[in-house]
Amino acid sequence: MIKNVVFDIGRVLLDYDGYVHVKKKLSGSSGWREVAKDLFGNEIWPEALDRGDIDLDEAVEILASRSLFPEQLRRCAYSINEMYRPIESSISAAIYAKNLGYRLYIISNFMKYSIEFFVEQYSFFSLFDGMIVSCYEGLLKPGGEIFELFLERYNCLAEESFFIDDKFENVLTAKDRGFKVIHFTEKTDLFKEFDKIRREGSNED
Repeated sequence: MIKNVVFDIGRVLLDYDGYVHVKKKLSGSSGWREVAKDLFGNEIWPEALDRGDIDLDEAVEILASRSLFPEQLRRCAYSINEMYRPIESSISAAIYAKNLGYRLYIISNFMKYSIEFFVEQYSFFSLFDGMIVSCYEGLLKPGGEIFELFLERYNCLAEESFFIDDKFENVLTAKDRGFKVIHFTEKTDLFKEFDKIRREGSNED
């Protein structure tokens, strides 16, 4: 029987698009694509930041030193939290799951600069009974260690936990560890998923 519902954050609870953020921040000026390429998708952003190996100030200075547009890169980096928007349907579904009696948790890859802002900014984070965030643990999804840490820290069983993530490789790792899983997409109806696991739990009683 499922007792725990475990959410990812990015593109499950909060939507974002880094390239749209950079284009908007730089008003579509020439060079915005280069800034976006310089900022994202390298060994620092997101991997080293998410693992907590480096803080944002250090990361920005390294990345700016490599870029032909250092000031524009800094502006986009330090405003990065502006690009996130709550996915209201997911938040409503989380409230629904909480009211059904499930314990709610988070396992997510995020840097400290962002997760601390989110917790302060968005009241829905108070719904969660616990969070495993990569930057505090030095562990990243899809590695299995972060899932094992979750189970140990919160005294949960994998077979009693339902994991939701938008990245297929993360879903596969959780499934291999014994979690019930769903690969989250724009078409996912979490209300139906929670009703389904509730019915399945009732049939097990």
